[in-house]
Amino acid sequence: MIQIYNRLKNLKNNKYYIIIIIFIILMLLPSFAMIIFSDDSIVKSPLKKLFFPIFSISFILLFIALVRTKVLLILFIPIFIFSFIEIYTIINLKSPTSSGTFAAVINTHWHEATEILSTNWMAIVLLSISLPIYIFISIKFPFKFKLPFKIKLGLIATFLIVQISIVGRDVFIAYQIKGDRTSLKNTVEYFYLVKLNKTFPINLYFSLTQYAKGKEMLNHYNSEVLDFSFGAKVESVINEREIYVVVIGETARRKNFSLYGYNKKTNPFLEKQSNLICFNNTTSSANLTSIAYPQFITRATPENYHLAFKEPSISIAFKEAGFKTFYISIK
Repeated sequence: MIQIYNRLKNLKNNKYYIIIIIFIILMLLPSFAMIIFSDDSIVKSPLKKLFFPIFSISFILLFIALVRTKVLLILFIPIFIFSFIEIYTIINLKSPTSSGTFAAVINTHWHEATEILSTNWMAIVLLSISLPIYIFISIKFPFKFKLPFKIKLGLIATFLIVQISIVGRDVFIAYQIKGDRTSLKNTVEYFYLVKLNKTFPINLYFSLTQYAKGKEMLNHYNSEVLDFSFGAKVESVINEREIYVVVIGETARRKNFSLYGYNKKTNPFLEKQSNLICFNNTTSSANLTSIAYPQFITRATPENYHLAFKEPSISIAFKEAGFKTFYISIK
């Protein structure tokens, strides 16, 4: 009887272990999407493609070791939903979610939201089917189930080995760059933070906190730029009327411009301009409007993005120099 009871108990435990393994696979799907679809530098080389999911799984193993399984499953219900958003973002934008993604989702209006939903009905169907199943399993999973201490210890050890290995590699690369100890420390920190910001589900925390910081800085924007001055002035006089027009078309893509070789005549009037200059070696500063647009109209750059919250737009510099300035939006 005791043997039968132990066998039945082992069968039950095996069922629970299978659920845990499925949970790990589900949480790794965004990482696999990064490897397959993303153009991000963090998964560019074969070696990086190998280490990226290992780095990701180490955090999931740590969560499993530190948190009771039922509690973890329930806590991860919203993260399970976000995993679909993460995969969608990677497939369509070729990069993981960021603070800009959250800003775009939170600040969008109903019309844009329904447009996105209507073009991604397959993801909605999959989420609608899988989410109730995930919630049902999370609720039914027994609270009393505990992983054996040795397994927990092994999971924590795995996490530490992976993290030490990754950081050790970063230290080696940073040492090759050379510099003093402060530079070495800053470089290693930068390498590690880049990985954290792109590793699901850790990146959700960083994206949300960065979004919250950006929101706070935006709330203080008016007071920050109140007394700001570019010190702009006209140094030479042109004996003609000066008119400068900056056209920002955020949905335009180079590959669809006939100016750059597209087979359809999408720029018939621009092509007739004799004094037109086309830039052939440029790179977008961001793949989201909420991040890219402030860099169009301010001196902010990817390296100094905080300037978008510290300085007004460049139109103010023209205003200081005596120009009449206007902002016209079609929205």
